[in-house]
Amino acid sequence: MALAGAVTLAGAWLVVDTQPAAGAGIALDECVAPEGLELQDQDYDDDQLPWQRADGTEAVINFETKAVTDDAYLDDLATAVEMWDSSPCIQPKLVENCPDDENCVTISLDEGDSDDDGNFDAIEEDDFTTGGHISYYVDNLAEEGPEATLNVVIHEMGHAVGLRHRATEGVLMHADTNENTQVDEIDYDNLLVLYGNQDSDSGPHEGNAN
Repeated sequence: MALAGAVTLAGAWLVVDTQPAAGAGIALDECVAPEGLELQDQDYDDDQLPWQRADGTEAVINFETKAVTDDAYLDDLATAVEMWDSSPCIQPKLVENCPDDENCVTISLDEGDSDDDGNFDAIEEDDFTTGGHISYYVDNLAEEGPEATLNVVIHEMGHAVGLRHRATEGVLMHADTNENTQVDEIDYDNLLVLYGNQDSDSGPHEGNAN
């Protein structure tokens, strides 16, 4: 995630707007993509893949925190989990150590020079994410401040659950770091497309991606 700046409301999970997306007419109570719903506001210079989800279940994604020793980052990660867990398609979980043979994303707090505030490196197989690692670059984030840090923590977890960058500046999933800490309706709808259209034969369907 690149360095930049724009400001919206700060937030914990209580400020998440869970109203249906404009024009979609859906309630976030089950992982079913309405007919015609497609990925929205995509930055196709970026690419991410969802995890595979069994029919009728949420995709459980463990986020391993054993290398995270800063309580402020652990609090931000807990906020991020609560936000993304509002999707009916995924169940992110903070764990000290990932259970064997379960979906796992490891996390580290990294020092030193970097052009990024954070980064998710995915392990992918057969059109799905199967693992990965999130790096948070603490020296850069120390200069950005607490709201931008929370933005980056939630943003990188958004990549880890399958979302690519969005094209609109100032939203949480835009490529540039900002102080927006809200997951919005488009993010939740995009998860519905990625997970609600999966089937065992063809993998995830991504609307009109090109």
